[in-house]
Amino acid sequence: MSDNELTIQLLLIRHGQSFYNRDGEEAGMDSGLTPLGWAQARRVAEWLAEAEPVNALYSSPMLRARQTAEVIGQQMGLSVIVKSGFEEAHQPYWDELPRYSNPHALQPEPGWMLSPEATPHYHALIQRLWQPLEPILQTHAGQTVAIVGHGGAWATLIRSLMGGHNVLISTDNGAVHKLAWRFDRWLLAYLNRKEHLRDAEEPEEPAKVSRAVS
Repeated sequence: MSDNELTIQLLLIRHGQSFYNRDGEEAGMDSGLTPLGWAQARRVAEWLAEAEPVNALYSSPMLRARQTAEVIGQQMGLSVIVKSGFEEAHQPYWDELPRYSNPHALQPEPGWMLSPEATPHYHALIQRLWQPLEPILQTHAGQTVAIVGHGGAWATLIRSLMGGHNVLISTDNGAVHKLAWRFDRWLLAYLNRKEHLRDAEEPEEPAKVSRAVS
């Protein structure tokens, strides 16, 4: 496959463990990283530097994503560009996803349609995610772009890109999804890659990183 057949690669990274992930609602929705979360951020940063050279680095505005992106940016010598629209999704959209009567059914139960009227929360989430993504795709043709965000947001974005709204996608803290645009369609290169997290352990204190947010 020649280089000119590849127009853009997306690395969708979930932030490291947050206090909200660990402690629940009492920590607050926009909590920062736990000590384990900082360790996961360092592991994914080190792995990306070796395995996936990145041209541009973006982040959700939420604190846990920005902190993870700052660690990656420091490791790779990249500034973090914060983009509104990549924030985490909220659970009500789950009830609007298509359901199947059994595991071998080829079509969802009758009546499901993706539209502002039939699936308002899910449709609005897809539109919100596409608003910041479209200019990224236009700006970074031929490049590899990493975006640090959230599990629900990335699952929804992947479903919308692949046209598979019936699929639930698991994303661990610090894991990476990779997609590439090839031959006029999206290629799903891998999902929830996380071998770099095997030795992540909680340190006594989170490491200090310099902020590089623009």
